[in-house]
Amino acid sequence: MGKMLLIIVAASLIWMGFSSTAVRESLVEATTQTSHAYRQAKANNLAKSGVDYAMNQLALDSTWSGVQSKPFDNGTIDAYAASTSNLYPDRSGGSNDAKQITSIGAYEGVTDTIKVVVQFPPKLLPPPSFKYALASNAKLTVGGAALIHTENDDPINANIHTNSDLEVSGASTVRGYGSYSNSTNLSDSDASNYFKPYDTTTGQKLVQKVDGVEFPQYNLAKLEAEATVKYSGNQHFSGNLTMGSEENPAIYYIDGDLTISGNISGYGAFIVTGDIDITGSVTIDAITNNDLPNRLGLYAGDDMKIAGGSQVYAQLYVEDELKSTGTSDIYGLAVAKNGIKAGGDMTIHYKPMSDNVIPQTWHVERAGTPYIVSYYE
Repeated sequence: MGKMLLIIVAASLIWMGFSSTAVRESLVEATTQTSHAYRQAKANNLAKSGVDYAMNQLALDSTWSGVQSKPFDNGTIDAYAASTSNLYPDRSGGSNDAKQITSIGAYEGVTDTIKVVVQFPPKLLPPPSFKYALASNAKLTVGGAALIHTENDDPINANIHTNSDLEVSGASTVRGYGSYSNSTNLSDSDASNYFKPYDTTTGQKLVQKVDGVEFPQYNLAKLEAEATVKYSGNQHFSGNLTMGSEENPAIYYIDGDLTISGNISGYGAFIVTGDIDITGSVTIDAITNNDLPNRLGLYAGDDMKIAGGSQVYAQLYVEDELKSTGTSDIYGLAVAKNGIKAGGDMTIHYKPMSDNVIPQTWHVERAGTPYIVSYYE
């Protein structure tokens, strides 16, 4: 009987040992599975964060292409963006402005991948060079008794900029800041003789060297496509010319040179493939109330010259060189690619760019905020 009891006790101990081992193995397996599920969930969350990160980067810069092994939440993110014509990841579709985002989240040896296709709605914005009273892609010269201020001395700085050399002399006054990307003839002490901003920024130099700004690349074919009136050959407008209304602006396309020696009124634009010469006591006024934004644009494919007692209420864009002399007045802003020479008693009465001057062509197209069109994990 005693031996039998010992056998039973021994068997029980052996069974309990096997059972305890099985329990431990089960607990280890459950813990391992739980740990893997946790790491998988973390990797998935990291992949989702990578999508968000990529979309934020693309909203800032539509050419952004990706980042590798970016540390995030104790793991890493690999996120890439590539142009695609497919509206669904890795599938055929039909789009010209889509990008596929591939985001890989990694956490403690576990990875998860999410693919997303995004599109960019078009967004029309004023060109960066149009935020100045005067902007030139080449040398900018301000001399004589030129005055550059804001219309009605509204306390908005009438800043000037050149992507090249800035030269200021004579009795000129600029009621704003100056910037250049190459060189200037002004020392810091000289600058205070010419630059007198309405609104000063602590620590900002009156004239400073900066990176160049973008000048638009306009397509004449697109400009011509919006024309309501077309002329072939050189044109001379004298007397009085009334353009369109605010609701229906007139857009004159002239394949040649344009000379204006009369008065222009109304709403619209002149698109001229050659030179624009504004001479004599000319008034080009798109509005009757000068407190309103300008609705008139002048585009010169070559040079633009403004002389005499001209008064021009417009926004000017010149592919070549802009020259202004005499007692001319410009109410608006002027942008020229190949240089600006502002002299004599010329006055720029700066008016910020209007949003409705031939917006389809005067603005530049940018990618708007991306939005998701398809997604899979």
